[in-house]
Amino acid sequence: FQMMLVLVSRQRQERRSINGTTREQIEAAAAYFNENYTARINVDEYAESLHMSTAWFIRSFKQYVGLSPARYIQSLRIVNAQRLLERTKYSIGEVSEIVGYDNPLYFSRVFKKETDYTFTSYLTRYRMKKAMSLLKDCRVKVYEVAEQVGYSDTAYFSAQFKKLIGISPS
Repeated sequence: FQMMLVLVSRQRQERRSINGTTREQIEAAAAYFNENYTARINVDEYAESLHMSTAWFIRSFKQYVGLSPARYIQSLRIVNAQRLLERTKYSIGEVSEIVGYDNPLYFSRVFKKETDYTFTSYLTRYRMKKAMSLLKDCRVKVYEVAEQVGYSDTAYFSAQFKKLIGISPS
């Protein structure tokens, strides 16, 4: 999400001249995409609803936002998938469906391409980062940390922690 804000901010600073009406339409499109990224969005139909050619809409959107509409929507989906991973215990199938992908395998490929991590390795890294933070408090037991970051098996948690971080959590 922060990446999206930085890109939009940078693009607004560097934005070339787009007339006011087109700017408002692009801002409305971005707002529509933000609210409806979980649904199937047809850029051709959206452009047609604005009485614009698809090519003009895509070019204007990219010029104003810095990403094509398809990349923008994809980025929204991936950022929100990351949030779901960090805040819920949903499976890859559930997350892919929630963020608007019909096929979990395709979603996992897109996720890897966008984040450089598989779904599982992203989740493991996030959990271990959170565990490191929790383990700074020496009053907290390893089994408590394991449970708080989503591991019911403390031995498995300890092995994963050592494998990724390089030291034992205890």
